[in-house]
Amino acid sequence: MILSLDRRTLHSLVSLLSRLKKLDSFTPKLPSLVKDYFDGKEAISNLVNLPPTYKALRDNHDTVVERKIDREVLVQVLLSQAKKSEYSNEVTNNQINSLSHSNISTITTGHQLSIYGGPMFFFYKILSIVSIAEKLKKDGKKSIPIYWMASEDHDFDEINHIVVEGQKAHWETEQNGPVGRMKLNNFSSFKNQIVEQLKDDYRYSKTLKELDRIFDSRKTLTDAIRDFVYWIFADSGVVVIDADDRNLKRLFIPYLEKELATNFSQKAIKDNSLQLGTLGYKTQVAGREINLFWMRDGYRDRIVKTVDGFATADREYQWDYETMLSLVKASPECFSPNVILRPLYQEGILPNIAYVGGPGETSYWLQLKGVFDSASIPMPLVLLRDMFSLMNPLSIKKKDQLGINWIDLYQNKDDLVKRLIRMKGSHEELVSKRQVFLEDSFKLMANELSEFDDSLRRKTEAELVRLNRKLETLKKKVLRSEKNQNEVLLKRVEHLYLQSFPVGNPQERVLNWLHFWPLPKSVLELLPHCDPFSTEIKVIETD
Repeated sequence: MILSLDRRTLHSLVSLLSRLKKLDSFTPKLPSLVKDYFDGKEAISNLVNLPPTYKALRDNHDTVVERKIDREVLVQVLLSQAKKSEYSNEVTNNQINSLSHSNISTITTGHQLSIYGGPMFFFYKILSIVSIAEKLKKDGKKSIPIYWMASEDHDFDEINHIVVEGQKAHWETEQNGPVGRMKLNNFSSFKNQIVEQLKDDYRYSKTLKELDRIFDSRKTLTDAIRDFVYWIFADSGVVVIDADDRNLKRLFIPYLEKELATNFSQKAIKDNSLQLGTLGYKTQVAGREINLFWMRDGYRDRIVKTVDGFATADREYQWDYETMLSLVKASPECFSPNVILRPLYQEGILPNIAYVGGPGETSYWLQLKGVFDSASIPMPLVLLRDMFSLMNPLSIKKKDQLGINWIDLYQNKDDLVKRLIRMKGSHEELVSKRQVFLEDSFKLMANELSEFDDSLRRKTEAELVRLNRKLETLKKKVLRSEKNQNEVLLKRVEHLYLQSFPVGNPQERVLNWLHFWPLPKSVLELLPHCDPFSTEIKVIETD
């Protein structure tokens, strides 16, 4: 048990999104590099091709015709992949076919293959690209929102669980390697955990049956997540791409060869990182000598250079130089780009004008301009995904009773409690008043004694320092006592922090959509509140 939401609170949350109302918005604390980027700081202007503005995005769309993209291969692969999903539809096919035209661009977001969608920010990313595409459409420009599945990722522990109704449900498997290739033939235990948590609420029965169908034991995780995204977003025009594809990797062969022969990305990322460090920014990622993995079913490990050529980091596979380069042409699907080269792969196969990511992603994308320049591939506009905090009526009531703003919850909880108690009139002041009197008395005493013996002045001042330490300790004890006597206030604060920061992390990074409502398509009601050109968190009132 990691949360403690009662059934009444859950039912209140579950009815959310039928009538959404924006309560407030504010800018959270962002990495300094991201903040300065969106503030348009001149010092980092050379780290990007374009500023994060709608005008820059619109202008970038007009240059898409100049991009050398193999649209024929792209369309064929996307149609083939969409055909594998029963949840894709005519809208999907029309979107994909339109990419054969040189004036059609894409807007991309990427995410791990989190089971059942994982935490809420998975949805916020996709909503952001849908929002941008709709905005461009009003200007007479067509751009296709693309969800890039991180199917080659092997960080299984990051995607194997969700949090619903205070419980963490796990998927346990002995499989290794790229998560997208993992089979769901041992997925029933996870499903049973979710059913057990929600079985008393009839509203979930239809959704759970559909999820059971989507995450069928005969599928891979890639198949299931593709179905899941199309189930929710097909009508919104979202197209899903699985870049773990031989035909798409063939388009990337020149860059695979260049990386193995020259290690071009290592120098580029190092130069960018040094420049950022000189400006006082922390870097998000560090490049390696070779930023590629060797990948097979059940296996993915780093490629490293050796005296004789190349090997995987665990030395399971070893090659001489000529053999490795021949493998690039013969089996490009076995080469998997890491966090440094994945964006380059993406931009090399898509007519992309913008990438939408979270604060961490935005930070590392701002390290990559040198990599793009070295490969002669244009760096896209980088935008911050939308951020939401969903609050039910009970939470709103408690916030109003405390007389605070939503942004107040983004400070330390103990500091907020202290401030609220002090606002009510803390007995801590009784100690503070006497402390001022004692300080004045000791200072006067020190001056008087110094006329008799200056060493006594120093001893008196030292005693005052010791006394102040004891009085500060006493004030903490007074405040602790007042906390114990303000049980209602503490419960209200605890409730709000539990909703905003379950297990100490932002709501959007912990809670799954099943925690909030029984039908995932309800998330589309957040769309009118999306604005990826803003860096604010939107607080949304729910029923």
